Amino acid sequence: MIQSAAITSPPKAIASTPELPRILAVDDQPANLITLGAILETMPVEFQTAPSGPTALARILERDYDLVLLDVQMPDMNGFETAKLIRSSHRTRHIPFIFITALNTDAHFIRKGYELGAIDYITKPIDPAVLRSKINVFLQLHTSNSALREEVAGLKNQEERLRKANKDLRHQAQTDPLTGLLNRRHGHTLLCREMSRVERGNQDLSIIMADIDHFKNINDTHGHPAGDAVLLEIARRLTQSFRPHDLVVRWGGEEFLIICPHTSFAQSLPLAQRIHHAIRDVPIDLPSGLAIRVTISMGLAHTSTLRGLSAEGLLAQADDALYAAKRDGRDRIRVAQV
Repeated sequence: MIQSAAITSPPKAIASTPELPRILAVDDQPANLITLGAILETMPVEFQTAPSGPTALARILERDYDLVLLDVQMPDMNGFETAKLIRSSHRTRHIPFIFITALNTDAHFIRKGYELGAIDYITKPIDPAVLRSKINVFLQLHTSNSALREEVAGLKNQEERLRKANKDLRHQAQTDPLTGLLNRRHGHTLLCREMSRVERGNQDLSIIMADIDHFKNINDTHGHPAGDAVLLEIARRLTQSFRPHDLVVRWGGEEFLIICPHTSFAQSLPLAQRIHHAIRDVPIDLPSGLAIRVTISMGLAHTSTLRGLSAEGLLAQADDALYAAKRDGRDRIRVAQV
């Protein structure tokens, strides 16, 4: 059964079934609206009315309608003018409408209606069978369109889920699961990318290899959860101490690589010194509640197009400098000899 609003007053809030198509009938004659309601009362639609073009426009702006039955001959604003305004708004131009007319139905008149976007015409006096037949065609199209929209929405949701899954997989493939830093494989790829930029643009590039001193003793003395806590805190301090465009990589168990694009040797040394002090000067809290002091050794290497190094060559230089820092007693920074 249809649900009908009062003809001469604005419609009250209607608790409608979401699946029911919503139809708005526009006519300045109350008797015509009553006739339309009586014809459609057995059809699975939600039926509402408007006594004029301006009222219809207000209704349409307040809520969505699936079909408008629009009388052509109305005072103040006729059906053609109302249709033109419906079509002029991006918000309402999609709404289909059927003209209902007792006027001249010659070819020119009919063409004018279709040019305004009408999907059909019904002539007065209204034949109930014709109206129901046309509404049934519309209902079939509405059902098909609703199913298609649901299918499209489902495909979009599936596409979004796949996109998110791919993003998650890409993130997992590129990051270290414990610290959230870039992992070695992805870090090496990014280092090669930066080396290519150096070769193309005559730019500086510095890298820093850092290793936690006596990390095995931390695990042996305080347990592996304590070791994980130290790694997480070192990763956090590294990330906070360097610039946004620097790349921090977990290179090995307790070893980290920092890639500093567009950075000369003179610029990179203060960066290394800053992180060295940030780690050494502030104790790290362990899960047990104990706080311990941790130090790191660091090796710094630099290149530009004038040097012509490969990524592996630059890494070897940083490694040599790191080993030199270890040999000299740890807790210090050494610079690659070139």
